[in-house]
Amino acid sequence: MSFARRQGSRSLDEAWQVLILRATHWQHLRPERSWRPIITLAVDLDLPSLSPSPVLPDLLLGSDGQNPNLRLPVLLPPNVHARSGLLLRVYYQPPGKSTGKGRKQRRLIGQARFSLQDALKQQAETPTGYYETKVSGTNKGASDTKVMSVCLRVRAPVESASSMERSETTTLVDLESESNHGILSDVDISPVVPSLPSGLLRRGRKKVKGFLSDDESCSASSSCSSDLKGYASRRSLSTRSCSRSVSLTKDNCHTLQLDISEIAPRLSIASISNGLSDAYDTATYYRELREATEATQVEALLARLVEEWKHAGGTLLAVAALDATVFGFNSATIFGVDGLSRRALTVSAITSALGLAIDAVLLFFYFGANARKFEALQPSRFYFALTSRLPLLAALISLLALAAFTIAVAYTAWPSAVLAVCGITGVLVGLQYIVRAGELLGAGIAASVREICNVAQLGPVRDDVEAHPPMMGAESRVTSIAMPPRAGGPPPRPPRAPRTRESGPWRGC
Repeated sequence: MSFARRQGSRSLDEAWQVLILRATHWQHLRPERSWRPIITLAVDLDLPSLSPSPVLPDLLLGSDGQNPNLRLPVLLPPNVHARSGLLLRVYYQPPGKSTGKGRKQRRLIGQARFSLQDALKQQAETPTGYYETKVSGTNKGASDTKVMSVCLRVRAPVESASSMERSETTTLVDLESESNHGILSDVDISPVVPSLPSGLLRRGRKKVKGFLSDDESCSASSSCSSDLKGYASRRSLSTRSCSRSVSLTKDNCHTLQLDISEIAPRLSIASISNGLSDAYDTATYYRELREATEATQVEALLARLVEEWKHAGGTLLAVAALDATVFGFNSATIFGVDGLSRRALTVSAITSALGLAIDAVLLFFYFGANARKFEALQPSRFYFALTSRLPLLAALISLLALAAFTIAVAYTAWPSAVLAVCGITGVLVGLQYIVRAGELLGAGIAASVREICNVAQLGPVRDDVEAHPPMMGAESRVTSIAMPPRAGGPPPRPPRAPRTRESGPWRGC
């Protein structure tokens, strides 16, 4: 049974494959003299999915860190694409019972995150042809000079029609030794050359004759009959092979059409998910969190977030103080608070209060935290990237609502001034867009004027040509001959007779 059938019904060419090659600098992570690391792969669950991620098989490396079976890659689930991330964990299994109550739990040694797109790019650029990822350890006493790394190889699914001709047992190790055989490579249609007895010379190909004469020997007739039989057998064999190839080609074309019809909705869903992923990466720090594999990178990003939370908290505190002050106004004040201004003030107060609460919780848990504490508090980086931006979003909404409240209150006192100042501010803010729109409008008007001028100039010329058509060559010659002689000039010269060019043997006679 092939490995593709053992892992699922899909063939190797239709799924993403990951092959763990070896691990380096892993001995110092445990005090034991010789221990074998256990490597697990899982799809990064930071991205929420509708279906749960299937359990991928574990891999127990040898005592030297090598993969004992390089012919068994790990097949990833079908919903994985190039932007998907993988979570690689390294475990240590203490010696003891393998089953039962006395079995000891695994201990996490380290983990690493990487995307399939980055792995493919790096293994294509390196001369070794594999991707090396660094594993961040969780042990306090681990040495910083030696960092554990895992060497692996990633293969993308084959989307062309040639993948249907490949064998199901193709692996990542024998990719370079693959040969492009046709679908009829098991049929040998080459002619069989009969063995000649020793002492006889090999003669050339005998010409096909339509009849046999009486004085030809029987050996010649027997050889001719054997040649004709061999030709007939080869002809029938080639006919059968051609019919088989035609039927297989039709089946392959039908299968290819079905695959394309099934792949089309998947491609549209993948494009939509890629667009949403890019938008999410732009609005949050998810890309930086996903690419941060070292402990120093995680701590630097966490320091940036703490500074952002501090500034957002100060802004929210000031807005909340202003909202509380405005709520203390009575109806006898100069400016009235009602209608739109009251709603804007309410929105500002709500968002500032919620933002202050979220900001205080985040600062309480993550202020002064290191990479290990961060991983323990937030196993899912997708949701943390969303939560970490909520204080800044609340500050933005509360400030906009407070500005709307101020403008609404001022509008009740002096509407014309508010409209004038808002209009001037809008023009100054969008000045570059206004200038660009004016340039495009001017270019369009100039092009339209040029087209109108060209059409107006072509009209009289066309009328003149239609009224006075140009004379052809024969008409001009006739007109020149019929022209009357000029007064006082010489008489007109008679036209010359056309010359005939003589040719042939009678020339000059």
